[in-house]
Amino acid sequence: MIRIHVALQLLLAFWIVWVGNAWAFRHSWRIDLTRDQRYAIAPETTEFLRALPKRVEIIVPYSFGSSAADRIRARVFARAIRTIEEFELVNPYCRLEENLNIARDPLRWESLRNEKSLGSPNRIYLFAGDRRETITFEDLAEMRETPNGPVLERERVPEALAAALERVVHDDAPRWLFSQGHGEISPTDAEPRLGVASWVRDLAERGVSLESSDLRQGGAIPDGIDVLVVIAGGNGEAPFDPFSSEVRGDVERFLDRGGDLLLMLPFYGECGLEPLLAPMGIEFRNGLVHSGGGDAASGIGSIQVWDYDEQHPITKRFRFEEDKIELNSFRSLVVTPPAIPLVTTSPDTWLEFDLDGVHDASEPAGPFPVVACLEGSPDSGRGRVVVFGSWTPVLDVFHRSQSRRLLLSACDWLAEREGPTVGVGRVDASDRVNLTADEGRFWFWLTIFAFPGSALAVGLGVWGLRRRA
Repeated sequence: MIRIHVALQLLLAFWIVWVGNAWAFRHSWRIDLTRDQRYAIAPETTEFLRALPKRVEIIVPYSFGSSAADRIRARVFARAIRTIEEFELVNPYCRLEENLNIARDPLRWESLRNEKSLGSPNRIYLFAGDRRETITFEDLAEMRETPNGPVLERERVPEALAAALERVVHDDAPRWLFSQGHGEISPTDAEPRLGVASWVRDLAERGVSLESSDLRQGGAIPDGIDVLVVIAGGNGEAPFDPFSSEVRGDVERFLDRGGDLLLMLPFYGECGLEPLLAPMGIEFRNGLVHSGGGDAASGIGSIQVWDYDEQHPITKRFRFEEDKIELNSFRSLVVTPPAIPLVTTSPDTWLEFDLDGVHDASEPAGPFPVVACLEGSPDSGRGRVVVFGSWTPVLDVFHRSQSRRLLLSACDWLAEREGPTVGVGRVDASDRVNLTADEGRFWFWLTIFAFPGSALAVGLGVWGLRRRA
């Protein structure tokens, strides 16, 4: 009878440990024991999550390869999934509906893609009623190439998720109008070397309603437009035709009623908005900002950022001295209050007029502001303005993470969606242990069988020693 009791006790202990491990592995509590609470969800984010006005369903389809870059992306997405689970614990309105490994269930992926009109995998899709948002890897983290391979520079997973949640629960989709009729680059331009298509896709996935209109026809900018976008072409093939005084008047009235303006200058010639922006503190200079490291044949250099506004919402998330963002083909701006210079080139740059790549005494020396903005005026109701010294640096190299983030950060600010108080949490998680799916399965089965098996073996050993005694 004693043998039966011992055997039953061992089996019961084994069962309790097995069930406990299985349940705990799938339902864990996370406690941040760091002194500065660097891995905890920030109180601001917790308050924001608890106040979500509607249910948000999140779908994460992924399929990563075996390259070093893909392994980094897989780890970041694993962190994002765990963060969404933490968000769901705070408020069930934020729900991880699908966490789908496409390689294991391709049929489910096809069904989901058709049902939800999903685009590419390796993105995070958020749905709130008829509204939708999309998060890419570049929104979640920054990866840098080194001689030894890619490395994860830093991550902002909670920030990106909270900002996307804030955008998707807005009831009204912001309306953006792309001006046409003067040689502007079209939002439907599919030329491979341009990043317009990628940028437009990013805006659409952020819930922006995109329109385009020839401002010469009918004059006025339609009511209800939130942001006017002017991509002044002027690339030599289709020179930009400057805005007339009538169209400039329409733009001024649009700003006066609270509309916002995103302007990318042609890299030579006038755009027609100079008389409008000069009294606001933003003027344009001819000549391209050049550095000694550029291509003398083209007269276009790669310029390192020397100074930037660390407090402004557009640039405060950047560390340009570490990012080493490359800016080329920029025109210089002259920025005076109330306008704000956001990005300024290094002192060893100059304005190149004849494009021979040689700096002579007649060419002004740097530093030069190349990106500027104008805050909206609550008293007058005038909208915000962001001016890029040329369209080429941000669209020609849009695939580069720094250019993409800079432009999208400006877009978020114009749409008043910078979300400065939410998502402030884990920024650098280099000392965290994050498991891939395969590593997770390994440790799952190890805890299920190895630990209970060890307990069973110890129990049997004790029973044998007691029997021998």
